[in-house]
Amino acid sequence: MKKLLAIVICLEGMWGVSAIALTVNGLDISRANFRQIQKDSHYPRVEKLFNTVFFKRHFEESGEPSELLRYLIETAKRYDVPPEAVLGALMGEHSMNQRGAMKQSGEQGINLFGKAFGKVGEDIVNEVNVRFRGANGQASFGPGQIQPFVAQGMQSEIERVYPDASEEERDKYTMKGAFNIMAAYMNYAANVYEAAGFEGEKSPRYQTALIVTLYNIGESWQSFEKRAERTMEEVEAGEREGPWLNYFGYWVQKNHNLISKKIAEAE
Repeated sequence: MKKLLAIVICLEGMWGVSAIALTVNGLDISRANFRQIQKDSHYPRVEKLFNTVFFKRHFEESGEPSELLRYLIETAKRYDVPPEAVLGALMGEHSMNQRGAMKQSGEQGINLFGKAFGKVGEDIVNEVNVRFRGANGQASFGPGQIQPFVAQGMQSEIERVYPDASEEERDKYTMKGAFNIMAAYMNYAANVYEAAGFEGEKSPRYQTALIVTLYNIGESWQSFEKRAERTMEEVEAGEREGPWLNYFGYWVQKNHNLISKKIAEAE
């Protein structure tokens, strides 16, 4: 942790924007943002290490980058988002949320049930999850842990950007399908934020940790339009410097150097 974090002591900004709390692999995080990250019930998960076993199983062949990793890079570029973001989001799921043996077994069972029975099966899984876990229990499926409404909603985005995509490349239960849906969702979120005024250097599109944060937060309870509009109002009022990270984006930023290295080795 100490190697990753450079603590920077400074005064509060003149316009009320929070001072920098720390710098993680070159990205400054404000005090207010870091306090919000720490309050998240999932914050303890950020200490989980990059799941090397999962990465090697899916993205290496005889110690060399696999064709699947090269496909991920190609897909991210097709949707104009960082390959590090797509790989980071996938690895975040399998390093923090789906790492343990019980979690993996549960994930496999859910995926088999959902794939076998389609929407009916997914609805049953979701109902059980919500009943036992409340609103946070909305079920996700496939290697990207993608919620059905996201997979369905992004089909039009895939069609717009990649009309020749095969059935496999649209299916959330496959790796290639997960990559396309994830990259499409990131591109969709970036487009919304850019339309709201977060353009150029302010756009989350090329800021890996930010676009992963938006991907992870999603639109399950608030649209990207409303979220971007509210954030811009706070920026203009001097209350914050821009979109903030959540715990998931923070984990990706902590592991950004390693993720970038994996991408560079495959390019």
